[in-house]
Amino acid sequence: MIPVVILSHKRANNILTKGAIANCSLCVPEAQVNEYKLHNPDLEIVAHPDDVVGLSPKRQWVFEKFGDCFQVDDDILDMRRVYVRNTEKYPFRLTPDEAYWLIQDTYETAKQTKCGLWGFNRTVNPKAYSGGDPIVMNKYICGGGLGLIAGRNLSFPDFPYFVGEDYYISALNAHFNRYSYLENRFSFSFMMTEKGKGGCADYRTQERRKETYFYLKKKFGDAIIPKQVSTIKKSVNMWEKTLKIPY
Repeated sequence: MIPVVILSHKRANNILTKGAIANCSLCVPEAQVNEYKLHNPDLEIVAHPDDVVGLSPKRQWVFEKFGDCFQVDDDILDMRRVYVRNTEKYPFRLTPDEAYWLIQDTYETAKQTKCGLWGFNRTVNPKAYSGGDPIVMNKYICGGGLGLIAGRNLSFPDFPYFVGEDYYISALNAHFNRYSYLENRFSFSFMMTEKGKGGCADYRTQERRKETYFYLKKKFGDAIIPKQVSTIKKSVNMWEKTLKIPY
C-alpha cells in the first residue's frame, strides 16, 4: 500500500480530490494547517515547513518523506474509464474507492516492471485512446497524478517557481531508467486547472513559463520542444512544451 497525497496550497475550502479518490492525505504548509483542518476534518494533514515554497520543492519533500507514493492535484473531479461509453453496466466514472484501489493495483504492477515513474492517461477524451495501447512505457507522466518509486535516481529541482516539474521528472526518468509505466485506459478529470485561485496559479505566469522552458531545454536539449496545435489541442499558450522521448 502506498500513500495517495494531495498537494495543496491556499485552497483549504476547495479540495475536490477528496471526493474523487478515497483514503487520501493532504500535504500543506505548516502555516495553513489549521485552516485545512477546519475545512477537511476527515483527512489526514501532513505539514511541510513553510520555507518549502513552490510545487517542485514540495514534490521533493513529499518524495523524501514517503518514498514510494502517488502525488495528486487538489482539483480532481473524478477518475474515468477512457475506453468505454457511459452505460449503467460500465459507467465511465469510477467511485472514490475504485479509484483508490486502481491506484494501488497500478503501483504494484508498475513496481514489478522496475520503473521509477508511473501514472495514467492525461486526457479523458476517448479519441485520444488507442485500444491497441492499453499500457505504454515511453510517455510523459502528467503531474496531476504522478506515481513515484524510490531508488531510481529521481528527484525534482529545487526551483521554487518551476512550471513543469512533471516534464523534468519524466525526462530525468527517461534518461536514467529508459521507460515509465502508463495505464492508458484510465484518466483523471480536472476542474479549473491553472485557473482557480491558490495553488500554482499564484505564479504560473508567461515569464515563469519562459524561464522553465529554457531551463528544461538546457538540461534535456532536443527532447524539449514547443507544443503544437493538434486535433485534440486546438490552441496552445506561448512557452508550452512537449517532451519527445526518442525510444
